Amino acid sequence: MRRKLFIAAFLCYMSFIHATPPVTGDGDNKTSFPVINCQPKFPEGSAALVSWIKSNLRYPVLAEEKQIEGDVVCAFWIEKDGSVKNTYVIRSSHELLSKEALRVLKFMPRWIPGCENGQAIRVRYTVPFTFRLVSDNISNKPTIK
Repeated sequence: MRRKLFIAAFLCYMSFIHATPPVTGDGDNKTSFPVINCQPKFPEGSAALVSWIKSNLRYPVLAEEKQIEGDVVCAFWIEKDGSVKNTYVIRSSHELLSKEALRVLKFMPRWIPGCENGQAIRVRYTVPFTFRLVSDNISNKPTIK
């Protein structure tokens, strides 16, 4: 029986993705935006984001050989210019899975930045990745759902 790979990655439901606006300023002049006027957006929307992730995410070969599965929660900042910076792992079940999630996030294209009061702002995003191996008799080609 061949192994077919299943990766449920980057679930683009607002209940899973968490955007956090920054706290800006120095000392007593800190400004916090509890609600963002406009959330950052991936070019062409959420469906395009899922498609982009699916086409770029690969199950790590060593993780597949060792039958490693698990979850990785990553975060990154969408800068004022829409670039993705400061990617990091919040929680992970295995380092091999973490490395793959970070690899994909680090070369993500620019987003449309978030804004508050008409000004572009930095926004932190938290994103879960789930890596699962699924048995399949049809092919051994990696598939992402």
